[in-house]
Amino acid sequence: MTEARGTRPSAPWTAGVDVGGTFADAVAVHDDGTVRRLKLLTNGRVRTACATRPSSPGDRRESRTASSTHALSGVPAWAAPALAGTRARAADGSEARVSDAGVEGEGCWVSCEPGLRDSPWIELEAGLEAPAFAAHLLTGTPLGAALPVREVRIGTTRGTNALLEGQLEPVAAFVDEGLEGLPVIGSQRRLGLFDLVARVPPRIVRWCGGLPGRHGPDGAVLDREADEQDVRRAADAARAAGCVHAVVTRVHGWKTPESERRVARMLEAAGFARAVAAADLAPHASLLERTQTAAVDAGLTGAVHGLVTRIALQMPEARVLVAASSGGVVPADAYLPSQSLLSGPAVGCDAAAAAARAAGHAQVIAFDMGGTSTDVARIGPGGLSMRATTSIAGIAVAVPSVDIESVAAGGGSVCVATPEGLFVGPASAGADPGPACFGRGGPLTLTDVNLLLGLLPASMGGVPLDRSAARARAEAERTACGRPLDVMLRGFRALADELMANAVRAVTTLRGHDPADHALVAYGGAGGQHACAVAESLGITRVLVPANAGFVSADGAMRAPRRHVESRAVREPLGTADATARALDACARAARAATGD
Repeated sequence: MTEARGTRPSAPWTAGVDVGGTFADAVAVHDDGTVRRLKLLTNGRVRTACATRPSSPGDRRESRTASSTHALSGVPAWAAPALAGTRARAADGSEARVSDAGVEGEGCWVSCEPGLRDSPWIELEAGLEAPAFAAHLLTGTPLGAALPVREVRIGTTRGTNALLEGQLEPVAAFVDEGLEGLPVIGSQRRLGLFDLVARVPPRIVRWCGGLPGRHGPDGAVLDREADEQDVRRAADAARAAGCVHAVVTRVHGWKTPESERRVARMLEAAGFARAVAAADLAPHASLLERTQTAAVDAGLTGAVHGLVTRIALQMPEARVLVAASSGGVVPADAYLPSQSLLSGPAVGCDAAAAAARAAGHAQVIAFDMGGTSTDVARIGPGGLSMRATTSIAGIAVAVPSVDIESVAAGGGSVCVATPEGLFVGPASAGADPGPACFGRGGPLTLTDVNLLLGLLPASMGGVPLDRSAARARAEAERTACGRPLDVMLRGFRALADELMANAVRAVTTLRGHDPADHALVAYGGAGGQHACAVAESLGITRVLVPANAGFVSADGAMRAPRRHVESRAVREPLGTADATARALDACARAARAATGD
């Protein structure tokens, strides 16, 4: 991954973008204090209601190439220069290039070449990742022109969503001979001891093979080192199973990291896209935790590593920083996929804490409900808590992070009804096709449930919601389960509320804090829809919804500090101060190097 260089000192804009599972929330701040906000789909499309209008004689919108002109709803006038040259798609699937764009009152209009048919809404895309397209729109910069943005800060739940949904790229694990069952056996801990339907953690390792070369605690090789023939044979079997990335974890590998690195180099030479030595990511004793950390990092390569790389290439004028689970931002060239698991939520918590302090609340629960997941954290008088290990869906990842609990319940979470019961998540409709009410053939989601229960307006931010499409999907689920429609819909909502309330209990009750002593700060695109119900079930009497609640995580990315958290394992007899001092010094030097200090 490369960080964009060559930042132009004269560029007056700074941008923050939170890339979620359904929407990307973008904020830009000009040096003169101007603030602009825009929400677009996470796949880089602007979805907007439109009205088709005929061109009048002499109107700029009348041209030989344009067959239709559309007045857009909810797209600010300052975004118009970035719309020409985009691709427009209509509800029926027809599409055409936007030949011209301009300002109409406080909004925009676009003229399209032949091919786009009348539609209640259109989606506009520029072939760019959401942060890059958002930067053009927010600054009013035409496509192809240099962006006047000196720095862009990105938070993302792309990694979290991929892990929750089990959408990781195929990973092979190479461990010591005899331990091939490690990824499957795991810790043997049940995700929910009393669940009627057993839940299992997502599969993060597709194939696992053993290699000779086990080391003892003193670093001595107990049998023989794995040679190139051993590695090549195992690599061929893993690649035949469809694996594209590899991780290497050896017993006591944190003490002898060069052994893991040597095998990783051989695996890259054998054709794997990435080969990760677990000791480089998690220099700790726990074999399972190190294996899971490396596997998650490798499996998220495409979802996170690829995303950040593409953004940097599409915004060469800007310095690109990415939010990490620790709550700070990291230069793009030093960013690891495993740092992304709580990226957006971590910086959002800082912004939520600031809003709570301004309102006079010392004890707060940050409640961030987005399109795919809900992330909660407790903020006490001492601020946010940190933890050395992040656990998501039963997978422990040894990455320092803000203490956040995530559940697969968001506005886009898929709702399924069967005769046996109702289920919400972990699958999400995402940005494409999106919820059923987007009118693109999507599944029934919590957004559809709230729309059908009368808890959502027929249009959000200028985007019309198709109630009939949502009802059709709901009727299909009702038929499958045999329940009355209203009972089923309210059941889905109650189930989602309870899933989110349990996440709050995990960061309060289970740690000795009474949730009723806290205020609930609700934000994210769907937070306001469920905050009161969740608060009521927890005995919370104060709910705070910040201004621009849908942009809190993007605002948090804008204000997040440069931060790098480094850790080392020390196993020495008590009283061995020199070893501890050396480890602390090594951590300090590595952290300063990572932040450029």
